[in-house]
Amino acid sequence: MTQPIDLRVLASGELSIAVAPDLGGRIVELIDLSNGRQWLWRNHRVPFGPVASGSAYDDVWQGGFEELFPSDASAVIRETSYPDHGELWAAPWQVVHSNDHTIELTVVGSATGVRIGKRLSIEGAGLTIRYWLENPGRAAFLTSSSSSLLST
Repeated sequence: MTQPIDLRVLASGELSIAVAPDLGGRIVELIDLSNGRQWLWRNHRVPFGPVASGSAYDDVWQGGFEELFPSDASAVIRETSYPDHGELWAAPWQVVHSNDHTIELTVVGSATGVRIGKRLSIEGAGLTIRYWLENPGRAAFLTSSSSSLLST
């Protein structure tokens, strides 16, 4: 029996989003409430639910909006293995705070040990996402400017 997916809905009078903390903290819905338009694509050929860490991203991508950090392709750098499309998209994120307009999530990277947080807030027709990173000094890591969290 599969576990139900935790979906946290944030809404204003103009915009609604659904965030799935257990699915990489991904935004799975972004809806303009004035016309009902869903702005995020959903891959209906792939089951909606958790994926195993280390999965090939393109084979299991469900759609939505998620972060890619610290790498794009899987790689071994300085004896550390980095998964395909990074370590965030398949990891369950912890909910720190959640209400009707804001959610704050954190996760610790499995390869880098970096603690990453994000805060999503809705006001009117706007969505603001703020990120923070904390490297506890376990090891240095590399990112690509074309695929790092900071370029999202």
